[in-house]
Amino acid sequence: MQLLAGLDPKQLHAVTTASQPLVIRAGAGSGKTRVLTRRVAYRAAIDDLDPRRALCVTFTREAAAELRGRLRRLGLRDLPAAGTFHAIALGQLRTRWHDQRQAEPTLLTDRTALLRRIAGHRLDPATLSRVAAEIDWARTRSIRPDRYGDARQRQRRHPGVDAELVASVFAELETAKRKAKLIDFDDLLERCAEAFRTDQGFADAQRWRFRHLFVDEFQDVNPLQFRLLQSWLGDGRDLCAVGDANQAIYGWNGADPTLFGRLTDLLDGGEVVELTTNHRSSPAVVAVAGAALAAGEAPEPSLTRPEAPPPRVLACRDEDHELATIAGQLRRWNDRGVPWREQAVLVRTNAQVRALVEGLGRHGIPAARAGAADRALLRTLPQPAAGMSFEQFLEEVTDPALVTLAQEYAALDLRPTPGGFISWAATATADEAVSSDAVRVGTFHRAKGREWRAVIVAGVEDGYVPASTVRADEERRLFYVALSRATELLVCTWAAERVVRGTAGERRPSPYLDAVARACTEAQAADEARPMPPDFARIAGLIPNGVTRAGATATLLERLDRQVDQRDTALRRWREAQARAAGVPPRMVLDDAVLATLADNPPADLEELAERAGVGALRARRFGPDLLRVLGR
Repeated sequence: MQLLAGLDPKQLHAVTTASQPLVIRAGAGSGKTRVLTRRVAYRAAIDDLDPRRALCVTFTREAAAELRGRLRRLGLRDLPAAGTFHAIALGQLRTRWHDQRQAEPTLLTDRTALLRRIAGHRLDPATLSRVAAEIDWARTRSIRPDRYGDARQRQRRHPGVDAELVASVFAELETAKRKAKLIDFDDLLERCAEAFRTDQGFADAQRWRFRHLFVDEFQDVNPLQFRLLQSWLGDGRDLCAVGDANQAIYGWNGADPTLFGRLTDLLDGGEVVELTTNHRSSPAVVAVAGAALAAGEAPEPSLTRPEAPPPRVLACRDEDHELATIAGQLRRWNDRGVPWREQAVLVRTNAQVRALVEGLGRHGIPAARAGAADRALLRTLPQPAAGMSFEQFLEEVTDPALVTLAQEYAALDLRPTPGGFISWAATATADEAVSSDAVRVGTFHRAKGREWRAVIVAGVEDGYVPASTVRADEERRLFYVALSRATELLVCTWAAERVVRGTAGERRPSPYLDAVARACTEAQAADEARPMPPDFARIAGLIPNGVTRAGATATLLERLDRQVDQRDTALRRWREAQARAAGVPPRMVLDDAVLATLADNPPADLEELAERAGVGALRARRFGPDLLRVLGR
């Protein structure tokens, strides 16, 4: 019953239903990861699933690690394998290559770089980017260079680049790969699906090994990935797919969101469960994010979060003014108790990310890009000696993060080796999260599946948002994804003048910003007009009569500040007692930043406490009941 605690009725049904296949349509903030992990744990608890035979497919390694971590906290001793389509395919293929004594090919991790070497000298960057996008589209549909023109015509595609040029560069790319004995990520998926089709023994062994399939973010699956998923499934029915059509943002990379909408037809049946309650964001954030979508497409979920300060749109003179505005807002949030790591700045392009990280550093704001710390950590891996087993290699790995990464690799590869791990890890950490106490700066795409208490969506200008008028519907969804990452605090910024590619010029606000600004204005008006709830003034100790709303609000904030101070004092006394009993410095129990976060925003239960940065599962098990008591939970 503990696994079912805290679930709303639709979440409860999604966790417990016996239907297979099961399609869960989960809107932003509806608790899809909680439902997915609870379903795995619940089925394991009732002996309907063997976790060692379960496979969880995610779109980033970070999401895979988060999923396994949650399952561990739910009490699962044996954890399912979890990873991206590419990581899983590579693990399966390495097993087959080993069994057949085949040499492992070299993995091409950056196809764009090879394309630049092939055609960059004769194509400008914009044209090369369009060619690359078309090659991506073709590869995810298993279309070869000589069939590209016909396929494009049938699909009525108009990518703004000549079909013969695409086919020519595409053919050159494939030739270059063959000569260098390289395979890319799409080759992994194709070869794995082909192995399932042609090698019955391999297919039977893998389907026996992974008989319970779970797929997250299904709206981003492309046809090639779906073909591989069907290969994994075979004649089985044990599939749970989770997704949200409003968050389909990878069409540019070949994803086909219609697959999710047609999934029960494609799989000849199954149940569809709709999760329609947003547990993540305040009502104002939900309304403002929905305004980014086209008319009639905004979701209207039930809401559980309390009201929070209304979102705002800030116009800036130029990029320097915008940077100063962003830095000032981040610092004010931090001064008011929002840790750096619970804040994010989201932008449309990678170039903006680099500039913001550097600029915020100059303003004294700790900021970091995703993945940087983990890719640097990989360089500390020991070089394996000849003949060294994976177990021997693992004994020389001392960093806990790398040990965890190695365990995830071993769950996917039946015959793990040091070289196999190093090859796999180089590509598996591309989306790893920043772990230090720093503001996360990332692109809209990289923000998918994440949330922060406070979010600034910057550079909301025409030319960035949207960055492409060809995919206007997807650009709207991408903006929606960025806005919906905030739980409490949300700000959008744009600059009237900006230097782009070395040239200063005037900028216009994004065409999507009008609707968002109107929603912000409506949220502000509602906030100013909102009456106090019954008895709230008496409970909060406010002056009951003849007081303006501004005065009442000020008094209320003072009262809430006192409550935070009281919790902070109680936490510090508790920490002092624990430290004295253990004979350690107080910060070894919990550091000051963690205490401040707990006092300002107390967790609802042990599960939420375990997910807080700086606490984790071990501390939650050891101190959780005491902490919740001190916090009045």
